[in-house]
Amino acid sequence: MAVVDNPDFKLGDEYTGPARGSRGEVINQKDGTFVEGGVRYVWTGKDNNFAPEGGWGATTDAQAAEDARVKGLAKDQFGVSPFERVERADGSFAPGVYSANDEYYGGAQVKPVGGTDTQGRPEYIDGPLDRADNPTWVINPDYGKAKGVNTVNPNANPYASNSNLSGTSAKTILSKLIRDMFGNSPKYSSEIAGVTTQLQALMVDGASELEVTQTIRESDFYKKRFPGMEARAMAGMSAISEADYIGLEDSYRNAMRISGLSEEFADNDALYGDLIAGDVSAAELQTRVALAETAANGSDPAILAQIEEFYPEMLEGNRLVEYYLDPEGAVNLYEEQRRQRAAGLSVSTLRAVGQGLNLGMAEALERENIQSREIQSRLGQRKGLTDRLLGEEAALTASEIASGEFGLEAEQATKLRRRREERVAGFSGQAGVLTTNAGIKGLGTAT
Repeated sequence: MAVVDNPDFKLGDEYTGPARGSRGEVINQKDGTFVEGGVRYVWTGKDNNFAPEGGWGATTDAQAAEDARVKGLAKDQFGVSPFERVERADGSFAPGVYSANDEYYGGAQVKPVGGTDTQGRPEYIDGPLDRADNPTWVINPDYGKAKGVNTVNPNANPYASNSNLSGTSAKTILSKLIRDMFGNSPKYSSEIAGVTTQLQALMVDGASELEVTQTIRESDFYKKRFPGMEARAMAGMSAISEADYIGLEDSYRNAMRISGLSEEFADNDALYGDLIAGDVSAAELQTRVALAETAANGSDPAILAQIEEFYPEMLEGNRLVEYYLDPEGAVNLYEEQRRQRAAGLSVSTLRAVGQGLNLGMAEALERENIQSREIQSRLGQRKGLTDRLLGEEAALTASEIASGEFGLEAEQATKLRRRREERVAGFSGQAGVLTTNAGIKGLGTAT
């Protein structure tokens, strides 16, 4: 189907957008949405751009400060910034969220310190010139080989042989391999040093880089450092490289840090492992962090009280922040956002008529996309119906009034209309006696 832009598109309108999103997401052709990582994304009305239902939310001061900080960083000689912005599903950029820019030129390579093997061959040889025409060096594929050409197995380990690779050379190669796998964070320096010492002997004994890599990945330290790897494999998900894993951690850490979440969340390998195992993208984490930040710092106490009544599991142990950051506990962020809105509608009803909604009615109004301002405007006019006049069987509940007012149930709409008509007729030229929970109050008014 041809894509026809509709800048005023809203859920319920005819969908005329693309069949797939910019990253290949399959779009529901009935309503123009797709769900990813538990978040429902809605077509923006333009091209193949989508945004989470309810929008991305306002840019926080911390996110704006991070944008300003990164903008002020010096660019390389090619005009490239050291960080690049994380793009969202609607083509916009997530405020304050960045990843390392692979195009950034960090400077000329420092010549590595290497030796020569027993055949006099250097450990490192000249590589191609880099983008700035500076020299580079690469490992000599013949370094450590026995004299002559291995015609029996041309693909034999080029880095070592049983008799020709010194312990110092093996350690240099192994250190580079581990650095490539684990990055340069000092957090694990002592563990990495221990692993390097243990595996050095393997390379001296002739183990290939592939064999050493596999040994590292089977070690307890690797499983501790990358807990999400094994979880992804067990769930049948695609494998990612250690570099990609570390890149995701950096994105998570950055999003949490600028949101002001405590170090308990901002540097937690186990939590990051759960997020990576749950296939949570940097953009989705930003949505989760926004919900968690609101839960921790900005939630209306009345809404929190209503959430506790409707959904007690969300506040178990007063750990609402962890709930939103846990991809298992809050597996469907779309549903969690709906829960918050349903609780908010009940609080708005409480303020408008003096009673809150029951859970079923709160969720029904949320599904109908009823807004708090509509609750306050329309139900506020019906406040008197929650009190019983003398002679009436019972007052109407807030849920009954809401159902009838917004046409959710024909029976309740009829009941509401009849009650209003009865009161208008009963008060024509006279006043009645109003009965509330506090007793008889005197003359009443029809509403």
